[in-house]
Amino acid sequence: MPVLLQTQLEHVAATIAQRLDTMKIDYAMMGDAAVCLMAPDPQRATEDVDLVIRVDHRSITADLLTNKLLTSFPSDFASVRYKLRLPGGVVRLVELEVFDHQSWPNRPHAEWIIREKIRSQYQRHGAKQAVDLQDVENLLSYAIPGKSELNFDDDQELQDALATLEAQAQTAQ
Repeated sequence: MPVLLQTQLEHVAATIAQRLDTMKIDYAMMGDAAVCLMAPDPQRATEDVDLVIRVDHRSITADLLTNKLLTSFPSDFASVRYKLRLPGGVVRLVELEVFDHQSWPNRPHAEWIIREKIRSQYQRHGAKQAVDLQDVENLLSYAIPGKSELNFDDDQELQDALATLEAQAQTAQ
């Protein structure tokens, strides 16, 4: 599946946000889309949009939300995809992954994403590892020092991952 241009991603994200706001759904954009929106980089792209939603008193789960999007906004959604309209009348289906998260107050933010990117770059090799490293660099300016998510003292894997990241940064200089 081809990656989204930054302007396409911004359009997709804005429309999805408008639809979810209309439905009064609390959500957070996650994954590659969140990184691309928070820290735009011409070398960084995504092909899908990941969302985490809060299940409130209405008990709207990820599956139920997907169905509601399809029935409420059929011109915008098909299957579990957003209909991105391109010039010339072409419609490109952008995959939309929706997750519900019971611990909404602990929803991911820059520090959490940085921590998980540090961990994943340590566990991966190849092109995705390089992408994770670039994401960490791009997101650091959003991190608040002292946040518990950036305390790696009790997690040996994260300590090893950080040491590897620092060594790679030194080599790159």
